[in-house]
Amino acid sequence: MSEGRNVLAGVLRAMGAKVVTLPISALATFGATSLTITSIGAERYGVLSIVTGLYLMVPFADLGLGAGVINAVASGQQEYARAVARRTFRILWVPALIVAIVGMAGASMFSWSSVLGVSGAPDRCLDLVTGVSLTLFALSIPLGIGPRILVGLKRNAVAVYLSLLSSLTALTGVLALGFIGAPSDTYALPMPLGMLITNLVSLVVAQRFTGFSIFGSAQGDAVVTVRSLFSVGLPMMVLMISLPLLFNSHRVILSLRSDAMEIARYSLMMQLYNPFWSVVSIGGTALWPYFASGRARSANATPSLAVLGYPLALFGSFGVAVAIALVVAGGPVADLVSSGQISLSISLLLAASALILVQSVQQVPGMFLTDGSGLWFQAACVIAALPAALFSMWVLSPLFGAAAPILCTAGSVLLFQFVPALSLSIRRIARS
Repeated sequence: MSEGRNVLAGVLRAMGAKVVTLPISALATFGATSLTITSIGAERYGVLSIVTGLYLMVPFADLGLGAGVINAVASGQQEYARAVARRTFRILWVPALIVAIVGMAGASMFSWSSVLGVSGAPDRCLDLVTGVSLTLFALSIPLGIGPRILVGLKRNAVAVYLSLLSSLTALTGVLALGFIGAPSDTYALPMPLGMLITNLVSLVVAQRFTGFSIFGSAQGDAVVTVRSLFSVGLPMMVLMISLPLLFNSHRVILSLRSDAMEIARYSLMMQLYNPFWSVVSIGGTALWPYFASGRARSANATPSLAVLGYPLALFGSFGVAVAIALVVAGGPVADLVSSGQISLSISLLLAASALILVQSVQQVPGMFLTDGSGLWFQAACVIAALPAALFSMWVLSPLFGAAAPILCTAGSVLLFQFVPALSLSIRRIARS
């Protein structure tokens, strides 16, 4: 019983931290965007958004190895956790170096502006800024194990609060650039700089909590093979590629099978949906170390059905509450935000409600199955879901518009992720 309460307390702390930081982060991001557009114009802002989109396209840059760091730290075995963290830190300098080399090559060997189609002729200033931007992102890749260590330590709320540094740094950077009258292309730099600072500070804080240095010598560390790291990293990387593909295909499907107004309705619906989903996602991540620590101690310490049931009740309740709020308030809020130009149908609101409910409860078995075999199982489920979801979206989008991809995704998450993952989780607990 007490273990179940500890799990819920950790989840609620993380979700509470997200609720507190979300409006601050949103205001800082909105302020930075507004100041940027005012300073350099909407057209140049659009160009720079393409530059920032380059590194946002590779969320799997850590090769999925962050999952192994979380599991190792959550195990409570400090020597093993230190060895995994240090080995992962060294390995991640490889993709970091590759990204940095490719980034700076676009400022010398070829032209980023030509590749991205943002200029009729090579724009050397933009090329250099793009290279520097990618280099800053590259440096943040190995430092990104800092937030992973905090999650493994059940300090997810600390990681959430530190993430504010990213948006606040971006806002400060934009203010500084405007004050000194910097060239317009340099406005692409504050965002990756914010990511770098956030990861660096998170790593420093994480080291304080763990008591060991990530930069120390590997001599005397426990033996950790690359193969063992990628036994968790590879399936995690598959998930990091497949899940965005499933969710980011919605607008493409609508553009091919529906019309511009349905895309506008979908986009507005997602503006209302995403803040709630961010809270659910942070709460789900907070579950990870509790389940991982249970697996690591012994088979008999595997979390009981009661511990699995408490989070299911919490996330299910949250999903139901948000679903009701979306159905009741979604229409009026959309009318207010769009000045009456975009209306959200009841079918679209119900589809979004179904998705938030299904995604909420999926967090529990999804976080339970975060060992190597569990992640491979989840990766196989998502790969199976992709063709079914895309096919159903393609068929139903002309009939139901913006509601179709959302409802099809909810169905695929329910049938291909939640039901199989929950069944496997229960079987594991029964065997233990």
